[in-house]
Amino acid sequence: MTRDRYFALSVAGFVLGIFAHSFFDFGWAFSVLVLIIGVIFLAEKDKLIFFTTAVFLISFGLGLLRYDLSGSGAPVGAPDQSKLTYEGMVDNEPDTKNGSQRFILSLVTPTELLNEKVYVYASLYPRYEYGDKLALYGELKIPGNISENFDWVGYLAKESVSYQMFKPRIKLLSKGEGNWMRTKLFIFKNAFTSNIGRVIPEPHSAFMGGLLLGAKSSLPEKLVEQFRITGVSHVVALSGYNITIVADTISKLLSFLPRTAGFAFGVVGIVLFTIMTGASATAVRAAIMALVVIIARASGRANNMWRALVFAGLAMLAVNPRLLVFDLSFQLSFLATLGIIFGPMLFEPKLEWITLKLKLREMTCSTLSAQLFVLPFILHKMGNLSLVALPVNLLILAFIPATMFFGFVTGITGFVSVTLSLPFAYISYLLLEYLLTVVRIFSTIPYASVQFKLPLVGMILLYMFLFLWVIRKTRQDKIKLSAI
Repeated sequence: MTRDRYFALSVAGFVLGIFAHSFFDFGWAFSVLVLIIGVIFLAEKDKLIFFTTAVFLISFGLGLLRYDLSGSGAPVGAPDQSKLTYEGMVDNEPDTKNGSQRFILSLVTPTELLNEKVYVYASLYPRYEYGDKLALYGELKIPGNISENFDWVGYLAKESVSYQMFKPRIKLLSKGEGNWMRTKLFIFKNAFTSNIGRVIPEPHSAFMGGLLLGAKSSLPEKLVEQFRITGVSHVVALSGYNITIVADTISKLLSFLPRTAGFAFGVVGIVLFTIMTGASATAVRAAIMALVVIIARASGRANNMWRALVFAGLAMLAVNPRLLVFDLSFQLSFLATLGIIFGPMLFEPKLEWITLKLKLREMTCSTLSAQLFVLPFILHKMGNLSLVALPVNLLILAFIPATMFFGFVTGITGFVSVTLSLPFAYISYLLLEYLLTVVRIFSTIPYASVQFKLPLVGMILLYMFLFLWVIRKTRQDKIKLSAI
């Protein structure tokens, strides 16, 4: 076997180990046993079948063991059914939804629950912030799934959350207890959002907040539904899906510049995006995926791109193995980036009828590729098939970078003067109005979106077909190159 095949086998073994352990608790003893068997097979390395099996088993065992070492995410013990007082620090930026605020509290007392995390549902007022130290009087509850379509327990486990608490009585003990850097970033983010809200009316300012910061909570429900129908929810989601597509679009629009300059602008844009969102774990993962596209595209080699993506994905799983199964953002990010890497070889020959002006053909190809690679997953997870997603994405994605740019300038100049920010706000408003108009028009088309739940087997078969298509096309291109 070649080095690439051994590398692929190692990656597959590690990922499968994490995947299997996400559903079944084998115990650390089983993980160690698999590693020992792999080492025994490795002793017979002179025989190819034994060496190949050893590589897979060792990788599989390491995946299992990494999941074991990450902790179970389960409660350390059954909570007392009576109401007690707990103290802790708000560990994230609270989210407001359906008339309540929700945040994660890292406990400091009682001491037997030190650093255990609680997902708190609190009243909308008074508002709390990251770094607030609170005393909560209420009852801890063990999380449970309330829907077949979403693994709530797994999602909380991914964030190392063990308990829930509903509408406790809360007392603010102190403020500013969090990491000083994250505190400053959140302050900057909130001030930046306020600057935009002062000069751009609703729902346009809420839409801009979604584009720049992934802030969906302030979007009207009607608009959220229109995004879902037209298949553009990703543009206001804090995931690598939107930032990957935007980063790829930026790199194409700046391709007329020297390669170094285009690369620098792309990297700076991604770093600014991460800072504005408060450098949350989700934002950092999204930025890493986008940087893979920018850096690898600068190298001009598809092989570098997919290897960089795999290494980035493995690094994230090594830090938090629960991302593989329980983090929708990670899954969409990886698939969208994979589509942007391999999709062009599939679609560019069939899109020669589209003009090269304004990079329209390249952006069409990237959009189609990203949409295709995430479609089976979306149909399995969400069961929503937008029949207008492709034309809507093509009509709006080319304008997203400019909209984000003028929105960013509007927010930054707002720190200096509201008057200074007005010209940029007017341009931002016009661009936002165009985007919203496209979404509104297409969302009213009959049967623009249909419900179609794809079973797990169907999703696996579609991805097998897709990757076989990529492998076949890759081999054909190599044969053509060797014949030249």
